[in-house]
Amino acid sequence: MRTRFVLAALMLIAAGCGGGNTDETTATTTTAAPTTTTAAPTTTDATVPSTDASTTTTSAPEPVMFTERGPYGVGIATLNLGDRLADVYYPAIPELDARTEIFDSLSVFPEELQVFIPDELTGEFDTTAYRDAPVVNNEQAFPVLVFSHGSGGFRQTSTFHLSHVASWGFVAITTDHLERGLAAQATGTLGGGAENQDVLDVLNSLDALAAHPELGPVSDLDRVAITGHSTGGGTSGRAAAEDVIDAYITIAAGTPQTVIQKPAAVFVAEKDKTVAPERSYGLFEQLEDALLVNIANAGHNSFTDSCARIYELGGLGMLEALIGAEQVARGEDGCKEPTIRPELAYDVLNHYTVQFLTAQFIDPAAAGPLVDLSKTITPLIDFHVTGDPLVAS
Repeated sequence: MRTRFVLAALMLIAAGCGGGNTDETTATTTTAAPTTTTAAPTTTDATVPSTDASTTTTSAPEPVMFTERGPYGVGIATLNLGDRLADVYYPAIPELDARTEIFDSLSVFPEELQVFIPDELTGEFDTTAYRDAPVVNNEQAFPVLVFSHGSGGFRQTSTFHLSHVASWGFVAITTDHLERGLAAQATGTLGGGAENQDVLDVLNSLDALAAHPELGPVSDLDRVAITGHSTGGGTSGRAAAEDVIDAYITIAAGTPQTVIQKPAAVFVAEKDKTVAPERSYGLFEQLEDALLVNIANAGHNSFTDSCARIYELGGLGMLEALIGAEQVARGEDGCKEPTIRPELAYDVLNHYTVQFLTAQFIDPAAAGPLVDLSKTITPLIDFHVTGDPLVAS
């Protein structure tokens, strides 16, 4: 029985999320925070690539593409928030002989449970970031993106995404939500903490970032957005009520009880069996300035680091006899054929997130037009824009 319980928890580390309820009560602060449109720092190599669109024709303008890494190297640092940690990805200048940090997914499990985890279902992930690399020093501060993980998750759930965003001139911070995290799931200790603990985690991480002697001066807390996957998307929707948050993003999430009217981007996976796509549409339909991107043939976990490894394994069928078909299906959601390869979902998420943030905090012209990239990356079931989500609040 103990082995079955631990392997059930493994589904959550394999998927890097949980299907927790994202329809949570919103925070009470609703006043929109003022934001600045001051350009973020750039280096001479940090310009957004120009397009080849002709100015003498009436054809639609070519989109600016953000699927490739940006002009900055990326550092990673860990902040101590007292009883939990936060990782920060930031524009950096790596040493010539430095190597990117490798994250061992087994390390997020309590040590006493690690022996139960099958070797083929653990893995190392390249964060594409350099541990404690020197911060880019060009006397300006970068906009900030906060990431919130889902139920049964951990702060390293989406290293690919946060490192990518940081490479385009942003500081990205992600903290552990211990009360709903993997360790609590694996040990049966879910819950506890203060009311709206996850939103408090967000605010505490921003305070710690501001106080950091090297990262604080290059983090512009007058330009802050939040994003989150699954239950973390619910956190994003509620934290958007805080004055410090200027814009927000939800990924395979639902609709908060109170919808905050700030610029937003809503990502949906067409084949999501964990959080029904209709729940994300419920949010978008109430927003005044928002982008909705529904990725064809993607699933709930298509947006997580470890989904690519599960895809390579052909799924988690080897565990069905131990934990049952329902748990296997939950862990595989979006991570096996016939769903698209996770790397395609990564590209969609990276592109539109960087474009949205660039328009909000740096320069709408540099962000380029919002264009359906079905023919460029992977087909989209829906691509909708309401109002003008590229205009800062």
